[in-house]
Amino acid sequence: MDLPDEIIQEAEEASGKLMPEKSRNRYEKELTAFNEWRAKRVGEMVLNETVVLAYVSGLSKVFNASSLWTKFSMLKKALIVNGNVDISRFGKVIAFMKAQNVNYVPKKSKILSVEDTRKFILEASDDFLLCKVVLIFGLYGACRRDELLKLIKISTR
Repeated sequence: MDLPDEIIQEAEEASGKLMPEKSRNRYEKELTAFNEWRAKRVGEMVLNETVVLAYVSGLSKVFNASSLWTKFSMLKKALIVNGNVDISRFGKVIAFMKAQNVNYVPKKSKILSVEDTRKFILEASDDFLLCKVVLIFGLYGACRRDELLKLIKISTR
């Protein structure tokens, strides 16, 4: 079916917005790594469940389960946008990914208790004034991580 050029252009612009703008480079880097691996191992023309399963299996030897899911998710989105292939329908790959989670125990971040936070704000010297302010903003201002980093950069100029 022949479509007008303006419809095709509009659709291409819309598909370009499917990946998050901030992390587009990471998605493209993941797609490039997959394409390079695929070109070396099976040829660029072959893209099927077996190829993706072999790639993910190789990644599982290097990355833990949560990182593996992240890489798979980025690859999935990049392939949908750039190659029009939906690897989320590859049942063996999804089953393999779920099997990787079975014995995975995530690392817990160390957190300050309410008492530790109160003690730090009240008793720490004024040398830590910037840290105190950032902590208060983080707790009560509901700031995002990047917003907190911007506060620190502004205050250290």
